[in-house]
Amino acid sequence: MPHIDFGHVDEARDFDPIPRGTYPCRLAKIEEEVTRHNDEMWKLVWVVESGPHQGHEIWDWLPFSVGALPRVKKLCRAVGIDTSRSADLIPGMFLDRRAHVTIVVGQYQTDDGDLRPCNKVTWAGYDPIPPRDHGDDRAPF
Repeated sequence: MPHIDFGHVDEARDFDPIPRGTYPCRLAKIEEEVTRHNDEMWKLVWVVESGPHQGHEIWDWLPFSVGALPRVKKLCRAVGIDTSRSADLIPGMFLDRRAHVTIVVGQYQTDDGDLRPCNKVTWAGYDPIPPRDHGDDRAPF
């Protein structure tokens, strides 16, 4: 039986979606799953790194079906994984990598049948974050 000190537990709240846009994100979590068509799939959790929505989580699903492989390739390129040859992809290769993630506001249906707003990553919604230009930040010596 768990013992919980509720004095240190935040109140439950709904998570409102953030506005449509492109956000600098870090891939914080990957869960391996299987689709109903028996394709491997990853559940991705991205965390917005900066701006007014810093810390917000964005969830995405990445199936490894034949039709979704162009999207997998786009994600690999965005996070700096070589796509010029074949590769065995494992979650550890992706964790803590960064990308610009483009989202829209969509809807999902709850178990009760209600429609709720949510964020969805666009089909081609992954782009690299360019390296910072250190021209002005360098010391003069």
